[in-house]
Amino acid sequence: MTDNRLGINGFAVAAFFAVLLSFASFVAMLAASSPALADTAPVVTINPFLSNITASSRPVFTFGAVSANPVTFTCSLDGAAFLPCEAPWTAPVDLADGSHSLNVIASDGVNQGFAPGYGFYVDTVPPVVTIVEPHAAEVYIDPIPTLNFSVDGGTASCSYDASPFVRCDEKFTGTSLANGSHRLCVRAVDPAGNTTQRCVDFEIMADESFSALSAPDGLRLTVGRTGRVKGGKFKTRLGLRVTPSRGAGTTAACSGRVGFYLRPKVKRARGVRARAKLRRSGRDCLAVAKLALPVRYQGAGATVRVKFAGNDRLEDFDHTIAVKAL
Repeated sequence: MTDNRLGINGFAVAAFFAVLLSFASFVAMLAASSPALADTAPVVTINPFLSNITASSRPVFTFGAVSANPVTFTCSLDGAAFLPCEAPWTAPVDLADGSHSLNVIASDGVNQGFAPGYGFYVDTVPPVVTIVEPHAAEVYIDPIPTLNFSVDGGTASCSYDASPFVRCDEKFTGTSLANGSHRLCVRAVDPAGNTTQRCVDFEIMADESFSALSAPDGLRLTVGRTGRVKGGKFKTRLGLRVTPSRGAGTTAACSGRVGFYLRPKVKRARGVRARAKLRRSGRDCLAVAKLALPVRYQGAGATVRVKFAGNDRLEDFDHTIAVKAL
């Protein structure tokens, strides 16, 4: 009896290789006819920064590749050696302000795809904001105070008293402000996104709160007041404004001191005194004094006495005016 096991096994092996070769031919034909499996290089793209500018010295890059097969990436900054990288990729070193370039290669093990060199700019220097007017802690008699500021290296926006910021320039005036404390903020943003904000606190004592006094020829005297409760006290300000007639100088009018005496029209109430220097405020001169009274005097009538010292044109004047309500 003849043993046919070897022949049967040989036939099986031959059949297996025949099937394998047929499958390989099928895959090769499919790869040749299908773009998805075609033997092409990966297509690499780099996502740009806004305006190709970044405010970070260690920027983060995002990129990708279109490929039929899995890919690996290598990156190079400013012509340095290519390093393995994966999006999102952070620059491995701090970059100096100025122009830079990024190159990315994607490899699928057979073919390589190159992204065109991406040029970008690093700018870490924030804008410079300078507020000239209004001055910090100053009192102004105009409800729309003069705004004078400068911005170097950015676009400005302005806000009064935490209102939404709006685009502004040196001519920005905003809306009429009520008597009392206010805050102006100027914010500047440059193309890279660097931001600088400066704020100044000041006070408005507008014309509506002033009462006219008699004055020498060529001058107009007005007294104003504001008040608020703070720390258990009624804190009030008295201000005197000296306005020269048109064409008259203010040198003489801005010298000396002003004495204020405030007495509430309340039984057994004691008066309070304060002194303030006359100083220039635009075309006018202004003297503002701070006084504190018990809270119970808030809303009461009062008399205000104004006396001048050290001013040749005003020191002989001693005025007393009635105030309907503090």
